[in-house]
Amino acid sequence: MGRLFLVRHGQTIYNDEGRLAGKTDVPLNENGISQAHRLTEFLRPILFHSAFISPMIRAVKTAEIILDGRENIKTQQLAAITEMDFGDWEGKKFKELIKEHPEQIQEWINATDNFCFPGGECIANFKARILEAFDHTILPACKSGSVLMVTHGGVILTITIHLLGLPMSHFFKMRTDNARVTAFDFDEVLGARLVTFNAGPDLPGFAKILPDER
Repeated sequence: MGRLFLVRHGQTIYNDEGRLAGKTDVPLNENGISQAHRLTEFLRPILFHSAFISPMIRAVKTAEIILDGRENIKTQQLAAITEMDFGDWEGKKFKELIKEHPEQIQEWINATDNFCFPGGECIANFKARILEAFDHTILPACKSGSVLMVTHGGVILTITIHLLGLPMSHFFKMRTDNARVTAFDFDEVLGARLVTFNAGPDLPGFAKILPDER
């Protein structure tokens, strides 16, 4: 099977200011565009067979930059791999929410399945829609070659936790930065194997994520 590359979109003004952006369609800022271009140059040698992209503009633009000049790649936008809907908390700063809603934030940190964002999505529903798309659409595509997935931090963490067999309570024990890569190999006997987590072209050892086709 091929290698799966999970890429978080480049930076937006909401990311820079520490604000929650789930369903809010925030574009990349100048730094985010630069981040995507730097990542593109390093990923260029990889022969992607297919790409799955969140329809949010920040992910779409990141994917467009990465895939620019490439041909014969099957691309598909998947609504199921958008970020969680933060509801009334959209656009709010996380640090402010900790002060204003400490008990609810702790429920989120504990990844309680029945926790729902006020006016937004429940964790259980968020996890279910992502894993359904992953198991039925994305994972099968890995059988044909290397797959690119351009999406959001929460989605990448959820898939990573799932593949490593960890509970959702590990969600806040991991971190995914903008325009960084998490990669998995898949073995028929051993199953999913983490190749690298939250790696970037500016970090030592990043070249190790590249398959032999480089």
